[in-house]
Amino acid sequence: MIKIQIRYTDQNIRQVRVNGHAGGKSGKDIVCAAVSAVTQTALAGLLHYGAEKVHWGMKKGTLFIEIKSTGPDFSVILNTMYLGLSQIQKEHPARIRISLIHDTGVTHEA
Repeated sequence: MIKIQIRYTDQNIRQVRVNGHAGGKSGKDIVCAAVSAVTQTALAGLLHYGAEKVHWGMKKGTLFIEIKSTGPDFSVILNTMYLGLSQIQKEHPARIRISLIHDTGVTHEA
């Protein structure tokens, strides 16, 4: 299963973490290919419009994107990415799970 965590504030997506595989044959899975295409296209857009504002990492089966400060087109890019991923999840609910985490910015100390 592909697990996607999206952290957001009231207005903006701040972090995206994608892990796992959809379970099909490696290199031939349409769900993995769709998720990769959507997320990597979003990353390319973020880097094009403000590479200095993005921290990211990618290795086999994992993609991490963190927005350090908002760029002019970042919310459009990231919200469009979310719409695409949501559509994939709707069509393949057993193979992809999206978790939305509202980040209030408040930290709690024990």
